[in-house]
Amino acid sequence: MKTPGLKYICLSDLHLGEEDSLLTNLYKNKHKADTSKPSPVILLLKDFFYRIIKDSDKFPEKKPTLIILGDGLDLALSYTNTSVMAFERFIETFFCNSEEPLFNEIIYIPGNHDHHIWETARELQYAKYIDRHFQEKEIPIPWHRTKAIPKDAKDFISSPILKSAVSRVIQRKNIPLKIQIKILYPNFIEYNPERNRFIVFHHGHFFERLYYLMSDLQNIIFPEEGKEFPPENINNIEAENFAWIDFFWSTMGRSGKGEKVDRVWEMLQSERGKEKLIENLSKGLAKKFDIPLIPGNYIEEKTLKIFLKGIAKLLSRGLERRIKEEDLSKSSYGLLRHYISKVIFNQIRDELGLNDEEIKNSELTLIFGHTHKPLNRQEKIEPYTSLIKIYNTGGWVSDHPKLDPVYGGMAVFVDEEDNVVGLKLFSLGTKEKLHPVEEGSSEDKPSYLHKYLTEKVDENKDVLEEFSITLQRAAEIRAAHLRKLID
Repeated sequence: MKTPGLKYICLSDLHLGEEDSLLTNLYKNKHKADTSKPSPVILLLKDFFYRIIKDSDKFPEKKPTLIILGDGLDLALSYTNTSVMAFERFIETFFCNSEEPLFNEIIYIPGNHDHHIWETARELQYAKYIDRHFQEKEIPIPWHRTKAIPKDAKDFISSPILKSAVSRVIQRKNIPLKIQIKILYPNFIEYNPERNRFIVFHHGHFFERLYYLMSDLQNIIFPEEGKEFPPENINNIEAENFAWIDFFWSTMGRSGKGEKVDRVWEMLQSERGKEKLIENLSKGLAKKFDIPLIPGNYIEEKTLKIFLKGIAKLLSRGLERRIKEEDLSKSSYGLLRHYISKVIFNQIRDELGLNDEEIKNSELTLIFGHTHKPLNRQEKIEPYTSLIKIYNTGGWVSDHPKLDPVYGGMAVFVDEEDNVVGLKLFSLGTKEKLHPVEEGSSEDKPSYLHKYLTEKVDENKDVLEEFSITLQRAAEIRAAHLRKLID
């Protein structure tokens, strides 16, 4: 059988540093991150990946690139130092603790929980740019995206915090290893001109209306401006909404005692916890502030309860990852269609100069995460003539009081011929046989990559059995803690 050369392996929603992450190590009998060593799940995942990668074409001379597709570090619900130390254990595991480093580099595409990684990288790049162009009197408006289709090294940018984490690992171990972490945001598009094929990598937060909040408010407050909604230009989307995303998902969670924000999030997981949270908040606000025209605290408290219940409903049920009934809600699917048909279409045209017909007749695959709910499907999305192949990588978090198989993790593999195959690694609370999934190859038959991964799954049943048992045990520990907390 032909052995494929692996180009990319894509994971998302690792949430390193957050106690509910299966890839964050915990102290024994204590729901607190122990960042002194990697989690058992990470170690077994590395062993399985090594068995896949070591037999791929031209390894170790030619290694795949690891794509972390957003929420790699959790800066919303854990402290920065905790997340960075957990990331160091991740780097040690995949680059230092094998016979060979598994990857040649990391392409890191921030999401919402690690949006601040993008913001700090962007601001540093902008500062360096205006410093270099000191002769120019006019300073340009800051940009809010990178090129989606990089042509050379300068199209990627560097994250100071991730670079420092890697440097600490290398210096501590005193090894002659160069590990590059390249930042792109919010899209990375792999383009194959010979096959007119595009693979789009995006975290997925812009498939959810919450992340267009400022764009939404602008249209409500200033309807006379007649702005398009949702916006069709990626720079406009991020420019209008970046401050809100960065505040709520990166900054607020790390302000003061950040674990209190995590506790609020956990309390929203049950009706009892939600009621207790709303009751405490309503009473506290009614005592502290006097609402005009409403006498006494009792009516104020009841009024606040109604308002806060609406907010709680938005946070706990309105979020895509909280919808358990389907792998992708109708609302998110509508925004996904818009993003692919308008935003990605426009970005491809602007960066490559292709005409509309060339883009319409291309093959396009979308890989995203964010929802923690793996999926693979094909959909007809105008104006593209071919079916769009869609993969969701799921997530590595157990943050519900009961394990639900709608949540799980998938790794997505891309080979040198740009074949894309998903490998479902787990569903929470259920044991299932791992099997690669490939959405309709051009040749209408399984690709060599699909056959290769199927063979590797069959060869490594021992590692996969241990991986499954260890992962489900880790998930149940976290679910049990949450049940105890919210009850």
